[in-house]
Amino acid sequence: MRGYEGQGGRSKRKRKKPKTLKGQAVSQETEQASQQFIESMQSHPNPPNSSQLSQEPYSIRPLNNQNHEQSIGRITPDPVDPQVEILSQYFQNQHHEHRHILEEQQWADVYGPMFSSFYNCAAKTANWGDLETWNTDWKPTCGCIPTRQRHVVLVDILS
Repeated sequence: MRGYEGQGGRSKRKRKKPKTLKGQAVSQETEQASQQFIESMQSHPNPPNSSQLSQEPYSIRPLNNQNHEQSIGRITPDPVDPQVEILSQYFQNQHHEHRHILEEQQWADVYGPMFSSFYNCAAKTANWGDLETWNTDWKPTCGCIPTRQRHVVLVDILS
């Protein structure tokens, strides 16, 4: 159950602090956005009623972010994660490309026999709705030597 936010005598919700730089940046941005939202809601405590909306159907309000024009030129890309960089270098490596081509060739060699055996099974089972051939055993006959058979007398010991 998530922590309770609000009033009513309960303790405030505890939040884990992020440990990475990216997590701290995201946490800081969300905190600023929530503060801006709270401030905007406090500056407009009463929502407009229908008569006010009909007078101004398409009113444009300015953004509350005053630093928007200043922050456009200062957008910095996130630093590249070292694991992502290593993985990217591996995928661009000749060894990986050679392994990928070799794997494709191996699959190409297997597809032919695999398709022919699939087709044989599909052709044999395509007529399962046929009343004359539905009970046919398609397995090859056994080449084993005949087994020994004995006559057994069954005795009922319970009666």
